[in-house]
Amino acid sequence: MGKRIILHVGAPKCGSTYLQRVLLNNAEALAALHCAYPHDGSPHPGNAAELGRFTPDWMHEAFRPGVDTLLLSHEDLLYDPRGRQAFAEASARAGVRVSVVAFCRPFNEIVFGDYSQHMKQFFDRYLAQRSAYDGASFESFADRRIALQSPSASLEAWQRAFPGGVTLRPSREIRPLYEQLVGTGLNWQVSAHQSNRSLRTEDCERIAAAIADLSLPEAAVRELYRAAFHRAGEGDGGRTPERIRHIEDRLRDENERLLQRFGVDNRAAILQP
Repeated sequence: MGKRIILHVGAPKCGSTYLQRVLLNNAEALAALHCAYPHDGSPHPGNAAELGRFTPDWMHEAFRPGVDTLLLSHEDLLYDPRGRQAFAEASARAGVRVSVVAFCRPFNEIVFGDYSQHMKQFFDRYLAQRSAYDGASFESFADRRIALQSPSASLEAWQRAFPGGVTLRPSREIRPLYEQLVGTGLNWQVSAHQSNRSLRTEDCERIAAAIADLSLPEAAVRELYRAAFHRAGEGDGGRTPERIRHIEDRLRDENERLLQRFGVDNRAAILQP
C-alpha cells in the first residue's frame, strides 16, 4: 500500500481539539495500527501548524519502522494556501500518498463558537481595555465572522492540490471516518478539562456587559468569567432562532456549494426539510 499521510485541515470550531486529543491519548493503540501522531509536547494538541516544515527528509525520518501512516492535524490549515502548496510538493517528492480530511458543522454553530473562543482567548485584553469584542455587539461580531466563511473555495483548492484525495464530513462523523481510515481500537473518550467547550453566548454577552461596566471591580468580572465555564453545555438563551436564521440565511449559497461539490448538507437542523 505504501506510505501515506492523513492530513486533517479543519475547519475551525468543528471538533478539531477533540480529534487531536483522541490522537494524542492513543499513542499505543495507534502504534498497533501502524500509525503515528507526531507531537512536540507543546500546549496546542495539533501537530501541523506549519506545513512548510514537513520536508521530504522529515517525512522519511517520521516513517520509522512499523509506521505506515502519519496523522497530521491543525484546524487553521483550511485557509493556508502557501503551506498547502509546499506540502503538496514535499509529499510528491517523498512519494507519500496524502488523504486530506475536513469536517464541517452548521455555520451558526461556528459563529457562536467563535464568539466564545474570542472571549476565552482575549479575555485579559478585553478586561484591561474594559471593552469586549472591541465594543462590537454580537450581531456586529457575527456579521464580521460570516464574511470570513468560505470553506468551499478552500476545499476546492485542496482538491486541486490532491486530486481525489479530499473528504468532507460533518463533525459528528469524526469517529466513523477515522475508524474507516485508520482502524478500530482507539479510546474516543476525552475528559472535560481536555476539551475546548464553548461558553454559552448569553454568558459571553453578560461578561461583555460586565467588562464595560466600570463600576464593577476586575475581581467581580473575573469571577463571572470563571463561573461561565461551569455552565458550558447548558441551555443557551443567546442562541435564538432569529440569530440562527440570520447566520444561515447569509450563508445559504455557501451551504449550497458544499452540498453540490462535496455532498454534505451543512444546513442547520431548523432549515433542513
